[in-house]
Amino acid sequence: YDSGVIFKPPGRSLVQPLMRSGETSSGMGSSEASVAQSDSCSWQEQSGRRHVVTEHVVPSDEWMLHPKVVLKIWEFFGRAEIDLFASEDNSHCPTFFSKEVDALAHTWPSTLLYAFPPIALIPQVIRRIREDQHRVLLVAPLWRNQVWSSELFKLSLRAPWPIPLRRDLLSQANRTIWQPQPELWALHLWSLDGSRPASPGMS
Repeated sequence: YDSGVIFKPPGRSLVQPLMRSGETSSGMGSSEASVAQSDSCSWQEQSGRRHVVTEHVVPSDEWMLHPKVVLKIWEFFGRAEIDLFASEDNSHCPTFFSKEVDALAHTWPSTLLYAFPPIALIPQVIRRIREDQHRVLLVAPLWRNQVWSSELFKLSLRAPWPIPLRRDLLSQANRTIWQPQPELWALHLWSLDGSRPASPGMS
């Protein structure tokens, strides 16, 4: 690891990351556009009730998968050791890159990694996986009209696994805020290996 990047609070290891980027609208299909629109509001529980909160309350591009879904991912694909895009309250791994430091700017360990990046960062994540030949369990949409979609298939060790839908699939703020339309994301788990042949279009 990079010197000065890893911190180890009790029971956890913190690799101090930045994930703050706007959605790109170019090449969006109906699902992608709907995600961008639905991402501007979320549901927040307060006193036993849920109500809409605006995107200014919490970063709209930082979402956490429900822990039970992640356990299914570990069961089917193996348990990742490091969460590349996380915070202390939403990491699914004992060690993680926090949002204060850009994970893309630091060396990634040679172990099985987990990543659920903002959509706008997916091309950079794919490029990093390919260039450094990492093994990553990537949560990302299956949007075939995006330029990075074909590269995901080329790096995949198996067919993408559809993330099971549930009402509270995507959350923020210690699971008190939910994305109201998770089905629009068409999220899949991609088991990627950067040592597979590269696509000439992703240089």
